[in-house]
Amino acid sequence: MQGVSTVQFGQIDAERPQVIRVLNGTGGEMNWTELINYRMNTVTSAPLDAKDEYTTGHVNFKRQLSLSFPASISTGLDIRLQDRDIRRYSRAWTFVGADGVANTADDNVAPLGDARYGVDPHWGLPNIQWPDPFLLGDLYKSNPGYFTKTTAQQLTEERFRIQNSQALSETITSAYVQGDAKFMDNRLAVITGVRFEKTEAEGKGPLTPTPGLTLASVASTWKERGLDVEQSYDGYYPSLHLNYNATENLVLRAAYAYSLGRPDFGNILPLVRVNDTDLIQNDGIGNINPRTIIYNNTALKPWEGRGWDLSAEYYSRNGGLVSVGVFGKEIENFFGTRSGVASAADLEFLGLTSEYLGYATQTLYNLNSKAKITGVEMNIRQPLTFIPGVGDKLEFYFNVTKLNLQGGSRSDFNGFIKESASTGLTFRAKKITLRANVNFRGRQAQTAQTGAAFGGVPTDPAVGYYQ
Repeated sequence: MQGVSTVQFGQIDAERPQVIRVLNGTGGEMNWTELINYRMNTVTSAPLDAKDEYTTGHVNFKRQLSLSFPASISTGLDIRLQDRDIRRYSRAWTFVGADGVANTADDNVAPLGDARYGVDPHWGLPNIQWPDPFLLGDLYKSNPGYFTKTTAQQLTEERFRIQNSQALSETITSAYVQGDAKFMDNRLAVITGVRFEKTEAEGKGPLTPTPGLTLASVASTWKERGLDVEQSYDGYYPSLHLNYNATENLVLRAAYAYSLGRPDFGNILPLVRVNDTDLIQNDGIGNINPRTIIYNNTALKPWEGRGWDLSAEYYSRNGGLVSVGVFGKEIENFFGTRSGVASAADLEFLGLTSEYLGYATQTLYNLNSKAKITGVEMNIRQPLTFIPGVGDKLEFYFNVTKLNLQGGSRSDFNGFIKESASTGLTFRAKKITLRANVNFRGRQAQTAQTGAAFGGVPTDPAVGYYQ
């Protein structure tokens, strides 16, 4: 917005200022919602060129067994291949217009205004006029000289392009054997088996051995997909499930399973990010603390967990359900966040030069200690048929979950919510469904913060983790 001298807020209440005034240098009022008062300075574009290809194949066999009780045995093979190719771009231009000079009168945005669309700022404020991206695109095609790039913009664009070019190929081969049986007049159902699974992965990511502070440096030392890594792991994963119909309305369930959790692709694709300044910087992927190296641990293994589950479910005659359950999982090789100080060996491993010696480092790794997750949950679903007239169309529901997370200070419980609940009513008729919900989310665990985030330096003993 051009020519602004003063912004005044008046009649401020709990929601917002009821009066917003923008004044120019002579005291004249300007309409802050109209494009006529704005000039175009920077134009940005963030295209994404991504492809995921999946190839799957499986075969299964099942045979009924001739025993004194119902029983069967199943076996099968499964192959899954995934090829992911991602290229992200972040482009920026300085708009100079017909006169070739930035931030002059011919850079006014009003001619590019969208006649059909305006941004609703909510809270009762008036709509804001907005540029039409299609008109802007047509202007770029017809007059590309109106859009220029500074050296800094070209450098940022090239760095982002290389850092966000990644590829991964993953093959998962598995085989299983499973047995099913029913006892006690079919009241007790038992399902047990074991699964073998092998994962093979190959990834390609950016090689960024220098700070890349100039275009020449990036061109000579950085290499798109210059890092290659391979990874392979396998294991056997048994499980047991028991369902017991204690009565006509009550079902008791128990389960045990040994399972694995693979790391996200984004955490194992080759990537090294460096901030060599004394300020927090955003490299296009996210913020990096001062003098810090963040790198993906391409050797990160999946966690493996032994989990159990006990539950009771009561089904009422009118279709209601009340269930209560407890569960737990003991996890080995759980993911943790590790910080340290870059040594010569670290720099050689990451392909970085000695100028980064002593920088703070941060990555994910597999913890040697175990982590535990236990919890309790309850679920109620009840048709309100006792209400005359509309009760057969109303259903009440309520569910609640509480978790207990146990692990060292470096355990990565990022994203876990310890307490959550929801309740509501659903109305269903022939052609309409209405639902009223109330949800509660407790405190959510986030990524641990390094001391550098609070102004520490890598060599300071106080640079630790806060959770």
